[in-house]
Amino acid sequence: MKIGGRTQLNAPRTEVWETLTDPRKVTPLLPGGEVVEEENGETWRARLGVPTNLGTSTFDFTFTLLEQRPTEYVRVYGHGYGSQNIVDLTAELHLSEEGEETQIRWEGDVRLGGVLASLGQRSLLYVLQQQIENVLRALEAQQSAEAPAQ
Repeated sequence: MKIGGRTQLNAPRTEVWETLTDPRKVTPLLPGGEVVEEENGETWRARLGVPTNLGTSTFDFTFTLLEQRPTEYVRVYGHGYGSQNIVDLTAELHLSEEGEETQIRWEGDVRLGGVLASLGQRSLLYVLQQQIENVLRALEAQQSAEAPAQ
């Protein structure tokens, strides 16, 4: 299932980039996310509480940063399993500056197995896109909270 969108964040591109490429910063922004083990700076294991049409399901994921162009582009792969379900995803995020804001164009390919695969594609598409938007808004809120007062 292909997904994608654009999001404008009120945060500097360098800070957005640093968060998106740091397992200890990005994982807590994911639904119920916690880092389980960091194998190296580019591969880590995480536990997520993923909301679905069936309620929240716990997944164990391994994430790998496949490609990076500092402050401009990142491609990540994730493989997760839990509750008799499997999720494979690849996401690409393109970052650009718009004044003091960051424009993110994102696209992903999500493959589901198990009970999740039998749910309606349209409803899952909406849930996935909403979750990505929630993660990016949480990143924006985190950056605003860390910004020095003027």
